[in-house]
Amino acid sequence: MKEIKFLLTDKQYSKLEKWHRRCNIDVGAIGGRKTYEITPTGLGIIFKVKCACGKELDLTDTNIW
Repeated sequence: MKEIKFLLTDKQYSKLEKWHRRCNIDVGAIGGRKTYEITPTGLGIIFKVKCACGKELDLTDTNIW
């Protein structure tokens, strides 16, 4: 089996955790609260997180582009 892994920087992870704590939506026992959208491009990786409440967070690190 082959794997593809994407890593968050410490700054991105901190921003995600802070954003996640602000939403108190309950989606049940199986999760599904957040959807991670990862799009590799020629310049870098676009990384977005969508919450079940409808909010979206862009974690793309454009400093490396």
